[in-house]
Amino acid sequence: GQHYVTVRINFAGDKIDFTQKNGIGLQIADAKGTEVASNLNTAIVLVSIKSLYEGNYLCSGARIHPTLGTFTFSYTVFMGTVDALTIDGPADADLQTDLQIHVNPDNSVTLSSSSPYFNGLQAGKENDYNPATQTFTLNYFYNTGAPRLISETLVRQ
Repeated sequence: GQHYVTVRINFAGDKIDFTQKNGIGLQIADAKGTEVASNLNTAIVLVSIKSLYEGNYLCSGARIHPTLGTFTFSYTVFMGTVDALTIDGPADADLQTDLQIHVNPDNSVTLSSSSPYFNGLQAGKENDYNPATQTFTLNYFYNTGAPRLISETLVRQ
């Protein structure tokens, strides 16, 4: 007999509060002529949101060090869901440490990181998301005493 069966369940996402933990309990009531072990006839499926921004990105740009010069970088990075409008992954320039990107209603972005290689956005520089090209343009820095300036783009692959 068949050991695995695929089941598709569709939800009205606007009816689910994704700030809460959600789950669905399933139980196999009948297997049409076969017996299902009682310890294998139930399952709990967690329901979570996937950000529209989650995915693989080509991360490229430059990090300018005040004495060592410019370090360029280009690599593919997976950015995973934090919440509906926020993604996170190792996209902090050539350092490839944690960078969290939150998309604001006007498509500007707010950046944060648990890494010591992030202090804030570069004043007067573009930091936004272009939905037409699925591109994040980021300009930020670290080390307030001798700033290391980072300019990068993340283009959805």
